[in-house]
Amino acid sequence: MIDVVPAATARHAATSRLARPPMPGAIAITLASVMAFSIVALFLGALAFGLSGLQEQRSQDQLYASFRGLLGRRAQSRQASVA
Repeated sequence: MIDVVPAATARHAATSRLARPPMPGAIAITLASVMAFSIVALFLGALAFGLSGLQEQRSQDQLYASFRGLLGRRAQSRQASVA
């Protein structure tokens, strides 16, 4: 025996199974807040552990360059006074 279901009823049943139930507002806000916090935490972690090392290296390079410049000028002034 074959059951015949009207097309409108079959279509409604298929879409109601596939459709997601509406998410309550409080849960959506909580999930959005957690995602935003996670993105900020990820950025700060990358900044603290990755990018700060690059800044440190650049600062050290600049300090050593100025130190070499000071040593170079001092060495030149001593050579001039000896000669």
